[in-house]
Amino acid sequence: MKRFSAFVGLLFLISGFLGAGVSVSLAAPPPFEEVTLSVPDMHCRLCPLTVRKALDRLPGVVEAKADLETKTATVVIQKGRVSVRTLERATREAGYPSTLVTVKEIRMKM
Repeated sequence: MKRFSAFVGLLFLISGFLGAGVSVSLAAPPPFEEVTLSVPDMHCRLCPLTVRKALDRLPGVVEAKADLETKTATVVIQKGRVSVRTLERATREAGYPSTLVTVKEIRMKM
């Protein structure tokens, strides 16, 4: 019952905006990209943690993973909110220079 009430309240809120001349866009969520970076200077178990934390701090990063074995970082980003250059700068400033390997657009459920 609470969900139904919240839904009805949301409909009234939206209809109020529309009546006031404000348009509400129900567009699809922004596309996401999965960026893979080569991080060759990772050499111990703590290196991936440092790389991941540096990437996670950036606005627009949804998820960051770093793998010592493959010496790569994989980052899911909101397209247009953060650039590959910004990702590379973040790892470099953390002491781990990186270079782009791949970028691919992905769809995520929000």
